[in-house]
Amino acid sequence: EKHSGENFTWEHIQNVVESAKKIPIPNNVDRRTLILAALLHDIGKPYRNEDHALDSVKVINKLFKDNKHSKLVKLAVRHHMISSSSTQEEYKKIVQDAQRNGIKSEDFIELLLALNIADITRNREENVIDDYSGKSIKNTLLEEIPIKRKQLEDISKQQKQQALDAYTDYIARVSLGIIKNPSSGEYNYESQVKDIVYRGDGNTLNKAINSTFGTGYYFTPK
Repeated sequence: EKHSGENFTWEHIQNVVESAKKIPIPNNVDRRTLILAALLHDIGKPYRNEDHALDSVKVINKLFKDNKHSKLVKLAVRHHMISSSSTQEEYKKIVQDAQRNGIKSEDFIELLLALNIADITRNREENVIDDYSGKSIKNTLLEEIPIKRKQLEDISKQQKQQALDAYTDYIARVSLGIIKNPSSGEYNYESQVKDIVYRGDGNTLNKAINSTFGTGYYFTPK
């Protein structure tokens, strides 16, 4: 497959690798991991399937054992086709994929964006017109990368808050004797409080708690 100004995929890969070697990167991105991701990001293209990123990951699975670095490389390669027009659901799947693999989203986001920058730059001068965006490399990066960063970081924050809310609800149910304490395997006490949805009807919750603890406890619904 040809890219503008490049003869074939291997030349494109070499150009992306050269960019990966020299673009500025944050401290939490390992340069060697970025270069390896650049080297392998299009390795699945010879299969000529619709999803070459997935094919690239399949090849990587045959080459490397699973560890933190190989997982980071595979995640970056899998999602390197991210674009500023990607839907919120697509961004959400990217962050969830990192979490499922036990990778900190902030580390993965920076690596993914660095690979994206290298893939756009392709060892070209910043005033060269990009064949996809129709704009200069500089303007393409200035417009696209902040959009991608904001989408990924916002979703990462939302999911962390959701996880915290779920944990808080879990602790509350253990404390109220609704579910068993995982440490003892027993209920904290015989609760009269049935399972409830927190942030729901505050009056119902207050009645249930008062029937267990007596008066003096008050929950305000959000």
